[in-house]
Amino acid sequence: MMELILAIFTIIILGIASWIDLKTREVPDYLSYVLISGGLILRLILALYTGNYKELIWLPISLVIIFTFSYFMYSSGQWGGGDVKIMTGLAIIMSYRANNNFFPFFADFFINMLIVGTIYGIIMMSIKAIKNFKEFKEELSKLDLILLIILIIVITLIVNWFRNLPSIMILMLFALLGSFSLKYLRIIERKLMKENIPVTKLTEGDWITENIKLNGKVVIPKRKIGIALEDLNFIKKNFKKFSKMKVQVKVGIPFVPTFFLAYVTTLILGNLLYKILILSI
Repeated sequence: MMELILAIFTIIILGIASWIDLKTREVPDYLSYVLISGGLILRLILALYTGNYKELIWLPISLVIIFTFSYFMYSSGQWGGGDVKIMTGLAIIMSYRANNNFFPFFADFFINMLIVGTIYGIIMMSIKAIKNFKEFKEELSKLDLILLIILIIVITLIVNWFRNLPSIMILMLFALLGSFSLKYLRIIERKLMKENIPVTKLTEGDWITENIKLNGKVVIPKRKIGIALEDLNFIKKNFKKFSKMKVQVKVGIPFVPTFFLAYVTTLILGNLLYKILILSI
């Protein structure tokens, strides 16, 4: 019963955070804090309720592994601060939850996040390319267009023949698919995932693609972790000077929906890679 309450609580918070992330590309801090505090309280209650104190042993292990990975993604400019906070809450919630196999819940979640995240990223960037197809097409040669058609055919074949292929062939096809996709994803990221916005509209974590200068002097440098609070305070103090300036920012893909999809997938299916390999044997 407590496991069900914990799962429902997590799905609700992740669902709300995903919707807000898709709409605004920002996750309010209060949602992260609710997930962290609520997850910790429910996790402690669950351990006391079941008498299974193994839950508490896995808690620091899960936190260290997931927070280390999340911080690496943040410091390399792949994730925002909100993503790290959400993952910290999930680290507490997923500190131990068996899925009837060898791996603990957070290990299954990680594997599923990589698979689901790759598919989600390709879909989101493909939508961006379709919406801006004229700009996208300008970057493609005739050979690129032919390879793109081949890529679509390969995806169709994988979907249609999936159950009849041996596991090693499936892995090889996914590797081929990834190598084909990489070129197009880079074009989309370079040409379509950027926009110019007023400097006064910048928010914490925004990734600017160039240094912001005043009178030829760099006042806000480009950083991998994006705009900091001190930068926003500086902009407020010099609002008039920045009021007519614009800056190019990198528009990232909202990533919290990936956490939501990976969590639900793990609850329902367990380790997705394991399921794929079993089905293909």
